[in-house]
Amino acid sequence: MAIEYALSPGVHASRIGDSWIFLDITRDKYYCLAGEPARQYSELMSPSASDCLSARACTVALATTRLQSALDDDFTPQNESVAPQDVVRFVREFAACAHLQDPRRRQLARIIEDVRTLKSRVQEIARKESRSSESLARSFRRIAPCFFSAHDACFFSSLLLVRFLARSGISADWTFGVRLSPFRAHCWVSHQGLILNEDSLVVAGFEPILVV
Repeated sequence: MAIEYALSPGVHASRIGDSWIFLDITRDKYYCLAGEPARQYSELMSPSASDCLSARACTVALATTRLQSALDDDFTPQNESVAPQDVVRFVREFAACAHLQDPRRRQLARIIEDVRTLKSRVQEIARKESRSSESLARSFRRIAPCFFSAHDACFFSSLLLVRFLARSGISADWTFGVRLSPFRAHCWVSHQGLILNEDSLVVAGFEPILVV
């Protein structure tokens, strides 16, 4: 009887050319297979694991196809004031997540599980207003510089934004992407085809590996 191999729970993979990139959310680490090891890995994968990877890839593709960005020229922000309730929501989420600005204090698997739980409760959150994700993201971008620098802080900024939106009744997608030569990981938030905190040209340079 042939031995079948499959990815462990919590491990996500993305194929870039002939190489494989893996994200282990339990260990909060990325790994790369290239050349002969990558070829051997592809041959060892069981049909069920391959189907699982294909399903994940399909989900990621659907979440990242034909995206436009709220930062693109076609979506120039309109002049509008920041609603007091947006400040309250932001401060609440920032207070809950501020310690996660230090990578040494992050437990990625737990963070992702918390976000998934929060998003699952979006329908239970009473919305006293009718606001678009773009309008809420504009408020977020105006408030954020008062509390932290977004430079090289895509993880923390995206985590805070996706939680801020969920508290506002919007279930947005938190996407993790990777690229090679040189290796770099990145993440961003989108909702219904609109990227809310990154330029679409930047996102186009990354291969999605996980959508939360």
